[in-house]
Amino acid sequence: MVEACLESISKNEDKINSMITVTAEDALRQADEADKAMEEGRWLGLLH
Repeated sequence: MVEACLESISKNEDKINSMITVTAEDALRQADEADKAMEEGRWLGLLH
């Protein structure tokens, strides 16, 4: 999901100019951490 969002930002940001900073590496790292937590059975809330 994060990769799809980053791809959408990449394709459209020059048209909509809505982002100040995009930290793709941080987003991907956090997504990996969340995936690991879920695999370990840790509940991260409804938005994860």
